[in-house]
Order: sequence, then C-alpha cells, then structure tokens
Amino acid sequence: MKSKINLPMILLAVAALGTPIILTNIELPGDNYLWRVIANTGHIPLFGMFSLVMLVLSVKILGTSVRKRYLHYVISLAVAMVMGVISEFSQISGHRDADVWDLVRDIGGAISFLGLCMLFDHQMETSWKKWGRKAKALVALIIFLILSVGIAPMVLWAGAYWHRDNAYPEICGFDSLWETMFRKTKGAKLIVVAPPEKWKSSLGDRVGRLTFQPVTYSEITVLETDPDWTGYKYFTFEVYSELDSEIYLTLRIEDVYHNNRHDDRFNRRISVAPGLNQVAIPLLDIRTAPKQREMDMTAIRTFSLFAYKPVDTFTIYLDNFKLQ
Repeated sequence: MKSKINLPMILLAVAALGTPIILTNIELPGDNYLWRVIANTGHIPLFGMFSLVMLVLSVKILGTSVRKRYLHYVISLAVAMVMGVISEFSQISGHRDADVWDLVRDIGGAISFLGLCMLFDHQMETSWKKWGRKAKALVALIIFLILSVGIAPMVLWAGAYWHRDNAYPEICGFDSLWETMFRKTKGAKLIVVAPPEKWKSSLGDRVGRLTFQPVTYSEITVLETDPDWTGYKYFTFEVYSELDSEIYLTLRIEDVYHNNRHDDRFNRRISVAPGLNQVAIPLLDIRTAPKQREMDMTAIRTFSLFAYKPVDTFTIYLDNFKLQ
C-alpha cells in the first residue's frame, strides 16, 4: 500500500530539486585551481545526498508496490542520473559551462552513497545472501575506487599549494614534482635535468631545460604563484645559455586584476648572453608597470618567459626563480 505524501516528504522533494540550482548558481570563495577542484569534488557528496533523498522518497511514495528492496536503489540512481544530466544542461545558458566529467562525478556520488547505504541496509540482507559475499565485497571495492578517484585531485592540489607556500620566497626551482602542477609550456618543451657541468651556481640538483620552437609565442608559464610579493625588493632568476651568441627573451608578469591589455602588465625584454645570466628585476618596476594603475603586489597571479617568433629552435637552462 502506498504511503501518503506528508510535509517532510514535500520538503525532501523541494531540497532535492534544488540540486541543479545550487550547482548553477554557487559562487566560489576564490578563483584558483584548488577552489575549482573543491567545487568539482563537491559534486560527489551533493549528488550522493540527493540520491539518498530519492531513496527515502521512493520508499515512502512507492512503498510495497516495489517488491524488491534493491529496486528502490535502482530507481534512486536513475533519478540521480537524470538530475545530473539536467543540472549540466542547465549550466549551458548560465555563467558556468557544462562538463561531462561533472556528470561522471554526479553519477559516481550517487553510486557510492547508495552503495554505502545498501551495505548497511538490514532490509537488503535477503538480497545479499542471494547474491553472495563476493557481491558485497565488489560493491565495497567500487565505492572505495569511486571515492578515492573523486577525492584524489583535491588532495593533490592541496599538497601542491602546501608545497608552494612552504617554498616561498622561492617561486620555481624545478626540484619538486609539486611544481609541475603550476607550470605549463606553449610552443616549447621543458625537461627537468641536472645542470650543465659549467653551471656551478645552481642551488638545486635539478634545473629546467627549455627548448623554444619557431612559433609565434614559445613560452613557459608559472601559474598561480604565491600571490604576496611584498616585503622583498627583487624578483630574481638564473638563465644559463650554451649558445654562441646573445638571445632575447621577454618576461611577463600579471596580477589577478589584469585586463588582458598589453599596457596593464609588466613586460621586459631580457638579454641572455652565453654562459650564466643572473637576472634581477626590481619589484618597484613591476608594481609601477601598468599604465593606468599600480599592480597589486599582494595578488600576483602568473609570470611567463617567452620568445616571440624565434627563427630557429634553441635551448636554455632555467633555475632559482625567487624573491629577494
């Protein structure tokens, strides 16, 4: 016999239907890799709780008309999957983009939370006995894998930010695997290697071997540096060249308020002579670089070192990007 719909059930239904609204309109406290991955990971518990609400509603509304207990779980999972699709499509017209991986997280959250509930649901004992012990172990393994894979990116990025903050005032040194999460190249190839034999001043055991390609912009970028560059006078780094002649690179530094205009950031042409080059940029020059404002030295976002339309492929070595 079907149960009557009461006020708690209505409230549960309203809360469940609010899931796509939450996903579409939530504002993150910060705009960086960590907060974005936290938001992505949040799909798992959010849809996990949504699926449990659907389970309660299925049991209350459908009652014994659904004879097999596990069918309530199937119904709840199906509804969660449909809601996941709806929530992603609803973001297409909003300020956030639809993402198939978010849908995967939604479904993973529903599967893991419903699976946990199944493991401790006394009314599922008959089904578990019929399916055998291996079925229970398989469900537990699936839950573990889903939650581990879902949480891993957040743990990795938290570790990367922890290392970044503890390495300060070093910005980039090529000695840590954590740094690779903040570095990217475009039209260039970076390999972390031992320093050339003649480069005796390198502080670490490893340096960056950067090969520039003959494209419009060949560059290395360090994203989301430690934002606070106050309390120091210089931004320094070392460049070692085994080339026979002088080359020129450009250093670009931006804060979080950069408006993508050329005159709203720091740009400086760097001369690189054969051998070791120790570069020191006064932070005052960086702060006063934008034409219409001062750069916020507590909110530095990124810096790049690039070659503009190099004629040929060439290689240099980099290390010891830090504040002094």
